Amino acid sequence: MFNRKPAAQGRKLNWYAVIWLVILLQPVSMLWHQSGSLALKLLATFATLAFCGFYIELTRFKTGRQIGSSENRWRALAKVALMLLPWVALAMPVMKWMTPFFLPFVVSATIFTTPLRFGLTVAALECAAVCLGAGIWDKALLSNGSIWGSTLSAFFVMLIRVLTERQYLDNERNRREAALLQREAISRDVHDLLGHSLTVLTLKAEVARRLVEVKPEAAAKELDEIIELSRTALADVRATVTRLRTPDLASQLATSVTAFKAAEIEFTVEGQVEQVPEPQREILAWALREATTNILRHAQAKQVKLVLREGYLSISDDGVGFSGAQFGNGLSGLRSRIEAEGGKFTVIVPATGGTSLEIELP
Repeated sequence: MFNRKPAAQGRKLNWYAVIWLVILLQPVSMLWHQSGSLALKLLATFATLAFCGFYIELTRFKTGRQIGSSENRWRALAKVALMLLPWVALAMPVMKWMTPFFLPFVVSATIFTTPLRFGLTVAALECAAVCLGAGIWDKALLSNGSIWGSTLSAFFVMLIRVLTERQYLDNERNRREAALLQREAISRDVHDLLGHSLTVLTLKAEVARRLVEVKPEAAAKELDEIIELSRTALADVRATVTRLRTPDLASQLATSVTAFKAAEIEFTVEGQVEQVPEPQREILAWALREATTNILRHAQAKQVKLVLREGYLSISDDGVGFSGAQFGNGLSGLRSRIEAEGGKFTVIVPATGGTSLEIELP
């Protein structure tokens, strides 16, 4: 009946909670249709209106899950008691058997402004106290429908509180899991981007250093490309973190061509980017980037061959082969991406040497 989302004191009215107050029109209406003192009727009506006003004010308070310490729990409960119970006590002598109509609202105020277990315990005691008090005051009240109807309504409110808390916890768990998956994805992206870019930059810087004395013009060209690659890498990192850009297969292919050329590795390509459907290009771009980085770092290769077609990428080299018992972060992340898409990720190490990475997408 109160707000399901954590909110600070002073928040806007929760009309979902307030609208149920129309139920209290029934006992007030029944009261005015009975004989009795006008003054007492006015007193009971005033008490009911005051109860409604303070109940509305309680909907502005913090929700139970925002209250941590034991002291704050009792303080919240004291607010409920001081703001609501005096008006119930004032109306009781006049309303008599209609007084239990207030019970669901007192229970609602209790369980939605205190922590779940604490609130449920107090609410159950409130229901028991009403039933016990009715039996002591007038046993005939126990056969009255208002007692059991109000108690049943109060338990229904408690059930709503439990389900609301469960939904909140489920949403929080889903939010944490989504955040974790997002962090892992960003971590893989940043690894792929920085690992590849820094490898290429290091290679080209070494080439420029060798050429700076013997071929100054060629060294200057390498430095220009380093500057351009640095800018591209910076833009890629920013775009990855903000999730504003998806990898482009054509651009990655051009970058790989440049990187292999700088490393004096013969690079041949079979197939064209246009043969690959748009939805598959992003993940194959990441695969090409990771493969290029690993070859430049570890393979000591002289020749590399790339095969591209719809739903398929393979890149093979004639280097020292894949000797790791386990994949590193880059290949592990790439395999996770491929398998998440329902694809197949295979690393083949032929007896003749070298390594072949194959990716098949559905």
